[in-house]
Amino acid sequence: MIALQNELYLEGVDGHFYHYDGKTLNKDDKAENYISTRFFIESDLPSYFATHHQPLDDYEEIQDFSHQLLSEPVIRTYQNLEPKVMDVDIANSTALLSYRQTQRESADHMLVLYDMKKHQLLWKEKIGAINSYQQQPKLRTVEKGYIIQTGDQLLVLDKHSRDKVVQYHLRWNRPIDEM
Repeated sequence: MIALQNELYLEGVDGHFYHYDGKTLNKDDKAENYISTRFFIESDLPSYFATHHQPLDDYEEIQDFSHQLLSEPVIRTYQNLEPKVMDVDIANSTALLSYRQTQRESADHMLVLYDMKKHQLLWKEKIGAINSYQQQPKLRTVEKGYIIQTGDQLLVLDKHSRDKVVQYHLRWNRPIDEM
């Protein structure tokens, strides 16, 4: 079952797929595609649909964009540092990627904004080390910024200035600048 843009899509126990609009439940063959598409996009880009109001039909475009991005020459230079697409903005042809600063498991992660039209990095920001069990930073895009959790740190970066609006140490439950 998925909730998408104030609509609910689900699979019934009868094997059919349904759409619920808040009033009526109707069979909907597209619901199966929406459910599987949502699963695959959310596996690659967690919380993508909570952040972007993009139709599910654009899944292939998002997937192709991500694959093209990882094969860009500039991005391939980070190949041994485990680059991962964190977010894509199809409308602006940009994407956020993270990678390790070095090959060490405890290395800090970098966050970069890449422009596919210009084929260049727009900016790069050090976001801190992650826990060994976390594998990748967690990122959520909001209207004015990026919320990032790396290990024991929570960062909020302003989208335009890249200023660290919030830098909080979760383990010690206080802002980083107080430590």
